[in-house]
This record gives sequence, structure tokens and C-alpha cells, in this order.
Amino acid sequence: MDTHCLQSNDDSLAIWVRTVDCKLRLLHVTASSTVFDLRSILSDFHSRIATFRFDLDDQTLLRDQCIDGVAHLMCLGRLRGGASLRAPWETTSSKDGLIITDFSEVALESFESHDLRQLHIDSLHTHSTGLCLATQTSSKKFLQFETATPCALVVKGHVEEYIKMLGFDSKRVFTTSLSLRDPVASSVEPRAVTIVNLAREESEWFNKFASDDDFQVNAATKIMVMFELRKCDAAQEDWDAFGNKTAFMNYTDETLTSALIRQEAVGYEPFVKDDYLVRKVLIPACARDSLYRLSAARSIQIKAKRTVTDAPEQGLEVIKIPQTLTLAEARAQFANISGYLGIFSNQKQLFIRVADNHISEMRQALYADDPRFTASNLGVKSRWLFKVLGFPTGVAWDTVHKFFASIEWKAIPTKALHLSEMAIIFATAASNPSVWKARTDYGPVHIMLLERNFSKNKFSNPQDGVPDPAQPVLSNGSAVDTPNTPRGRAFTSQRTGGLKLPVPKIPASLAPDQGLGTRVAALEAQMKRVQTDVGSLNDSQRETRLQIQQLTEQQSSGFQSLLAAIQDLKQNQSSPAIVPSSPQRRRMGTKADDDL
Repeated sequence: MDTHCLQSNDDSLAIWVRTVDCKLRLLHVTASSTVFDLRSILSDFHSRIATFRFDLDDQTLLRDQCIDGVAHLMCLGRLRGGASLRAPWETTSSKDGLIITDFSEVALESFESHDLRQLHIDSLHTHSTGLCLATQTSSKKFLQFETATPCALVVKGHVEEYIKMLGFDSKRVFTTSLSLRDPVASSVEPRAVTIVNLAREESEWFNKFASDDDFQVNAATKIMVMFELRKCDAAQEDWDAFGNKTAFMNYTDETLTSALIRQEAVGYEPFVKDDYLVRKVLIPACARDSLYRLSAARSIQIKAKRTVTDAPEQGLEVIKIPQTLTLAEARAQFANISGYLGIFSNQKQLFIRVADNHISEMRQALYADDPRFTASNLGVKSRWLFKVLGFPTGVAWDTVHKFFASIEWKAIPTKALHLSEMAIIFATAASNPSVWKARTDYGPVHIMLLERNFSKNKFSNPQDGVPDPAQPVLSNGSAVDTPNTPRGRAFTSQRTGGLKLPVPKIPASLAPDQGLGTRVAALEAQMKRVQTDVGSLNDSQRETRLQIQQLTEQQSSGFQSLLAAIQDLKQNQSSPAIVPSSPQRRRMGTKADDDL
């Protein structure tokens, strides 16, 4: 039990509070204290303060909840779907976001001559002056935007590489921290930000504030990597040696020590579940390549922790390994090639990392006989994905290569979908083509840039780059399905009922030809069933019409008979009645006549 006294006098109140961590605290406050004062004592501005019956507002007086000077209250978690615990990042015309508290935290040579203020994201124009908080999504709209006065975007987080990937000039971008006030949480905190200068003149750009009197902090950029071990991927001796939490943690520490980054790295507690171990570690970005080269040693993979919105890693290319190999076999086969940066897997497929200046050498070792590669595109970096339309069905790779050369575009045709009349060619390249439409003797050819839709793609490869071609191809260039590998079957059999990690989904537009044929066959079978059902329905309708016709005729005949009977009855009732003579009386009269 913990006690706290705000003010000790005769008017003080005793407040028993059960905190979120289930601790019981006794607080002494004045009679004029409110729930907000209680929050200040607890340093808890996020939880709900409630009695056993209802929640309390921040302005509620505590004395109204007391009986004989004593109150019993609880700190509860926020209800799901309730008010947000924090204000949104950016400010728009419809909602208020975070507030910049001190503009002097960023340097500007002409700071004294400009009236700097915080701007709304919806109100930016070419003469705006000040700083504007923006999200990564909003910053895309200002790629070609420039102002005549000092103006900059303040993007959430250290996302300098992502901002550069969008196309912003690297000279305009830098990372720092700013003091921001959250009006919802009523707090002022330094937040990591990325500044993107929008001013046209370099003399009006914001910069990091630096002074000789400032305390020097080593702000080396760090990245998050994961050490990962799966039983289905590991050799038996490696799993026996490192399949427990203690041994796995010791191995990661030794690996960091061998890479000379043990003191600068920040390691987290390993996660263990169902033949799977993983540990997150923050490492200096400069030590990335040296650590990556140790990936797959002793069956323990080292790869970056990434999300679908992260920019591709700079300075390397991720290439899919087409052969069916284990981690140990792949490492032994490719580790001696120049530019090798380690091997990793995503549960079903192996990938190899290679430095940008050695891409051609690695692809030569992996795809020596692949017709999709030529001497001119072996070293092309797969940065963007394109769709080429206009080639006839059955087009050969050699024709595609010649077309790319005719428009002076270095690209890799990764897959061809041969439909009934036209073919769709998917290609990767490091840059856009010089023209987006070109003429051939067959007709026009259109090139389209494919952009990822993050709302549909819930999962991406660990490196989140455009996948390098890895599927085997037929002689005519058509992609074929790869049969289930032993690794895939082992993963399925060993991981059932365990940790359910996300599985990458192949977009429908990249589905192989066999899948298209299967869908067509299914649609044809469905059409046949529909036609059969329609025929049966027509027969039933004809039988029903015939039965209705027969019933109508029977009813008409019966009705005519009924009318005839009614007519006869009416005629009988209208004629006079004839009384017949009695036969006995006639005989008696005859006998009397005889006697006379």
C-alpha cells in the first residue's frame, strides 16, 4: 500500500485508489481537489477514473464521491472504441493535431525576419511560411511543391530513407527531434521527426540547431534486425544446440561481439513458441552488411524487421534462389561469391542478399541459362515493377529484349501471361522508360508502372522489394508452377497448431497460366450446369402449361353440364302439373257400369 498527502488539514479527504497495476494507494487531498488533480498525483492521464458505478469527469470534485470523508475509486483502461489517448499527428481543417512549442529548436539564418508559425496541412500554398506537421502519406502530395518563403514539412519518425525514395532531394531532408505538445494527453514530449524543406532557395532551408555549448550525443542511425531460428529450416545438430532460449540468446550476443557492435547494439528479450525463436536487436546502420554476412550460420537467420510501407533497403538487392536448397546448402554454395550479404527465408522460399555493385555476378551464378537475362540486364536493380501490354500471345523473350533495347530501356522481363490473343509482360527496372508508348509492326505497345496497394497486400517479403524472377520458365517464356518442396512440406507438418505467421499472397494479376486455365474450366463447367438447369426449367414450364390447359377444359365442360341441368329444372317448374287417375277407382267404375 502506498500513501500520498497533498495537504494535511482538517478538511482533507482520504481517497483509496486501485491503480491499473492492481496496487492499492491511499491519497490525502483537499476538499476542493478534482479528478484532474488526482490524475496529476498518480501521473496517469490515460486511464479512466471511476467509482464502482460510473466514470468520473476530470472536473468532478472528489468530495462529491466521499462518504464521511473517504472515497473508493479505480483507475481503469480506456474502453475500446472510445476517445483517442493522443492527438493525431497532423492538423487539418477538421481536426487539431500536435502543436510545435518552440520554433527555435530548428535553425534558420533569416529567422528573425520571418513570422514563423505552424501551418495546417490543408492550407499550404506557395507563400506559406512556417512548419507543417505531415504524415508519410500526406508528404507524397508535395513532391513537386515549392514555396517562395521558408517552409518545411515535419514528418513523423526518422523516415529519411523513405522520404528520399519518394523522390525528394536528399539535401532538403534531415532528421532531428522537436518538442511537441499533445492537447489530448496534456503533455509536452520530444518526438523523432524528419524535416523536409519546401523552400525554393537553399538559403531559406531549416537546419539542425547546433551550438558549441550543446552536450554532444552520438546519434548514429540504428536499424532493427531479427535473429530467427525455425526447427523446420535448421539442421538437427543446430536445433539441438540452440533450440532453447538461453543458448539462442548467448549465440546472438556472441555474433554481435564478433561484428564489433556489442556495446552499441540494444537487444530485446527473445520470443519462443512452438519450435520457433526470434530476437529483435537494434544495431548501428553502418554495421548492417557485416552482420548480414553471418546470416544462416548455424541455421540462424539475420534479416531486417520490416513492414509493407517501409522503403527498400539501400545498397543491396534481394534475389530469390530458384533451386530447392536448405539454408546450410545455400550458404555453402553462394557464400564465396563477391558481394554476398547472407541468406534468409520467408518460411517457403530462400532469398539471397547481394551488394548493388555485384548484382550481375550473383545473377550469373543463379540464372546462367535463363532466357530472361542478357548481358545488358544482369546487373539491373529491381526497384520498380512494370506491366507491358501490346505483344501477341506466344511472344519470345528475345523479341522482348530487342524491344527494350530499341527504346534504350534496361529492364528484366520477369513473367509472361499468354492469354487468348494478347500477352502481358511483367518487367522490373531501376528507372522509368524514356517513352511509355511505342509502335511496332504488330501495333502499339504500352508500358505501365505498377504501384503497390497496401490495403490489399497485407504481407510482403521481409525485404519488401520487388521480387526478383525465380520461377522456372518454358521455352516459349510462359511461367509454370514450382512443385511443393520438402521445405514447404516440412514447414506445414511441423508448424500446424503453432505460431501462425502471415503467409504472402500472390496477387491475382500475377497468377500463372495454369491457374487461368483452371478458372476457365471451372467457369465452363458452371455454364454447362446452368444450361442444364435452364432446360429442366423449360420442360417443367411446358408440363405445367399443359396441365393448366387440361384443367381448364375439364372445368369448362363441367360448367356447361351444370348450366344445362339448371335450364331443364327451370322448364319443369314452369309447366302445369298433371294429376294421374287412380287405377283402383277406374276399375271400380268399370264394374258398376257392368252391373247396370
